[in-house]
Amino acid sequence: MKVPSPENVLEVRHLVVAYGAGRGRMMEAVAGVSLGIDRGETLGLVGESGCGKSSLARAVMQCPRPTAGSVLLCGEALGKADRRRLRILRPRFQMLFQDSIAALNPRRSVGETIGMPLRLAGVGRSAARRQRVEAMMAAVGLDPATYGQRPFQFSGGQCQRVQIARALVTAPCLLVCDEPVSGLDVSIQAQIINLLEDMRQRFGLALLFISHDLAVVKNVCDRVAVMYMGKLCEVAASEDLYACPAHPYSRALLSAIPGGPRSLSRTGPGRPRADPPSPLDPPSGCRYRTRCPLAQERCAIEAPVLRNVRGRQWVACHFA
Repeated sequence: MKVPSPENVLEVRHLVVAYGAGRGRMMEAVAGVSLGIDRGETLGLVGESGCGKSSLARAVMQCPRPTAGSVLLCGEALGKADRRRLRILRPRFQMLFQDSIAALNPRRSVGETIGMPLRLAGVGRSAARRQRVEAMMAAVGLDPATYGQRPFQFSGGQCQRVQIARALVTAPCLLVCDEPVSGLDVSIQAQIINLLEDMRQRFGLALLFISHDLAVVKNVCDRVAVMYMGKLCEVAASEDLYACPAHPYSRALLSAIPGGPRSLSRTGPGRPRADPPSPLDPPSGCRYRTRCPLAQERCAIEAPVLRNVRGRQWVACHFA
């Protein structure tokens, strides 16, 4: 949770993303999520595969628009913007994809790829755009002399730098990073993370950083939101979450990583006691209750809401 402020770059309110699942059924990939990110802040979003992280990211980007709820960028509701207005706003919020090579058009040179957002936004003339692209290439550690080369001539790490340059060339205020380092070698991961941190500080970016790697999130993010079956379980400052997770699911996640809280054990109360339920038929009340060692009758009847338990730590659990 985060109280709206003048520095709020992204505010998500009661976001719902639902997909058709055949035979008239609907699956809620995101079920009423609310969160906010300030200028210059990095919010991590973690959870198991299929919990709705990428669906939330795409809804923030309006690709496609969410089923319900609202997304506000610097106070402006993106859902109310028509196609023309959304095209004007698009340079202000950009996205990094997991597969950096697949995210680049193999038929275009990297210079053309990086400059495409400027061209679509009608920024400057060709010569001015090229100058701006070459400056951004240098800023992210690419040799401007490689402007005319194609993506296949670059490594995975270099392609991710091309993605970052393309995202930042329009000077956005929000950058959504969907597993941006998961397919890279550990040494290259560190370089990309350091680059993102440098860009965040240099441009005052707000970052939504989605990852399954909890160790990376710990080092990168100011705050962390934990997601389970489309809902937020816990939102806390990074140091608070990793030192003392309040939600049973957060404890289960952190017990699986080296250097997690000493009080957690893979065989202790932090470990889930069952397999995940089907997302087509989520449990009533708390969606984690079928796996939770703390579950009681109240959990099946009443869905918990995020509440403040200590300092900057919010948790959706009746018995946290």
